[in-house]
Amino acid sequence: MSHDDFNFEPIRGLPEALPADEYILWQGRPNSLRLAKDAWSLNWVIGYFIALAVIRVIAVSDKMSLTSAMAQGIPFLVAGALTALILFGVATVQARSTVYTLTNKRACLRIGAALTMTLNLPYVC
Repeated sequence: MSHDDFNFEPIRGLPEALPADEYILWQGRPNSLRLAKDAWSLNWVIGYFIALAVIRVIAVSDKMSLTSAMAQGIPFLVAGALTALILFGVATVQARSTVYTLTNKRACLRIGAALTMTLNLPYVC
């Protein structure tokens, strides 16, 4: 079944048709990876799990061989990879549902994956 949740929009990303004296200058959406890095702090999350793995390896390296100590850090790296995939998935869903529209009179932002909201920001001279 093909169903478009945004079929009620006369123009993609806009809640209503544009007035006669207004026209679209640019329309786009955010990049999924950039959104994950900037809004969801993907780099910091990955760094955190790497730091946990390194700390675990250092903590147990005096009690066992180096290869066994390195194996102790693997669960932290796996958990970090899983967390990074989840964050990237959320960022991808968010980016796919977002549309930015710039016109000669306003900026319109359709945001939200579950609860969609459109913000109209008129230009003030």
